[in-house]
Amino acid sequence: HIIAGHDLYGGTYRLFVEILSKHDLNFSFVDMRNIDNVAAAIRPETRAVWVETPSNPLLNLVDIGAVSALTRERGLMTIVDNTFMSPCLQQPLRLGADIVVHSTTKYLNGHSDVVGGAAISRTNELAEKIAFLACAMGTTCSPFDAWLVLRGLKTLSCRMVAHERNAQAIARFL
Repeated sequence: HIIAGHDLYGGTYRLFVEILSKHDLNFSFVDMRNIDNVAAAIRPETRAVWVETPSNPLLNLVDIGAVSALTRERGLMTIVDNTFMSPCLQQPLRLGADIVVHSTTKYLNGHSDVVGGAAISRTNELAEKIAFLACAMGTTCSPFDAWLVLRGLKTLSCRMVAHERNAQAIARFL
């Protein structure tokens, strides 16, 4: 059983509901802006809480530190999809997350010429499990795709600074 936000990215929702739920994984979708909703959704069979903050597309914010404290207290795992913020603007591992995932297709790559993802873990033990699964399932990227992502990472910080500056200008104008 995995708890996730009620307003997460549509592709993730479809993965959970249309694919993974058909393979003995159960999901509960809750409004994570209130930590009490997350706590109330925990069942004996719960293993993880999937956080997306800000959510896409509604931009709701979730307190990663509070969720991580709750999951740690209950012996669960916190997984954060950090695609929308990138590591430049939010570092979930520092806030207590166990695993952070990114769609490398978006900000990390920055050029819309690769499809991929990344999973970063708090511990070597988790990293080894993730690496084994990725290799066994054939979901690792090609060397060229890895190079394309690395190329994009070189300009990530200046792109995020520009995004933030432009968003501030629009907000002031409005």
